[in-house]
Amino acid sequence: MADVAAASGVSRATLYRYYSSREELLEALVETAAAEAAERLAEAGFDRVPAEEGIARAARAIVAAAVRYEILIREYVVPDTQPLADKMAAPLLSLFERARQEGVIRDDIPLPWLTESMMALIAAGVRTRQQLGMGLEDVASSVTQLLLDGAKRRSAPGDPSD
Repeated sequence: MADVAAASGVSRATLYRYYSSREELLEALVETAAAEAAERLAEAGFDRVPAEEGIARAARAIVAAAVRYEILIREYVVPDTQPLADKMAAPLLSLFERARQEGVIRDDIPLPWLTESMMALIAAGVRTRQQLGMGLEDVASSVTQLLLDGAKRRSAPGDPSD
């Protein structure tokens, strides 16, 4: 709480007037982070672009929101409230359904599993980005590529395995 107070430019006493515990503060941050991510997803314009670009936009939108609330990811804080999770999941489920219809993604993987996978990739990217020297666009791009292509080795042009 002392670190949060210092980062916020307020005293610990002021912080405790609003949040009686660390858990209460983290819960409020989860709500704010989920709302911001949902807003960014709503503004991403998935319906105006092909599904593959929509997935890239979703990754960029969520990474941009996630990095602002990195402490939640480092602390492995998961939202308790289903409505907050639904605000983020619903647009992704719709996007993945369209990607499936466009033939961009496989149809044998449950859509909720794809949504959870994307969120896990984003969390891993945000947690490790600084030590790997990655910027936000690097993280979003890696998430998109891992989600769409997996982690299989790409062959170089002229490689005998082509």
